[in-house]
Amino acid sequence: MNRRTFMKAAVIAAATPTVTALADTADHVTLSHLIDLHTLAYEADSAEWATLFDLDPSGLRREPTAKYLAQEQRCQDAKTVVERMEAEIFAYQLSTFDDVLTLTRWVHDRLGDCRAYFYCDESAVHAIFTQIARTA
Repeated sequence: MNRRTFMKAAVIAAATPTVTALADTADHVTLSHLIDLHTLAYEADSAEWATLFDLDPSGLRREPTAKYLAQEQRCQDAKTVVERMEAEIFAYQLSTFDDVLTLTRWVHDRLGDCRAYFYCDESAVHAIFTQIARTA
């Protein structure tokens, strides 16, 4: 399987609206697994945006072609997948101290490298740290 096919598969897998609901009861979806899926989804998202930029490096969007518009829609779809994954991560029920540490590290890393969309929303960041504080 080539990288592009793998990324598409990751996006499709991450697009499942309720990742945890589809898990078999014997298969507990961990926070680390959700974070891994987020990473794959974000990498696919970045690749889609890079492709869009290649189609119009100026970013002015003068007379967009059908190909450009289709790519722009793929970018929005990929962004939605990443945002859904973030929502799943933040909805995850923190049950152990390890979960709290994992989420705290991940949020701190994403705020540092901006490889997420939640950092744009100050209220979301506040809510995340409130959740962590209540659980710890």
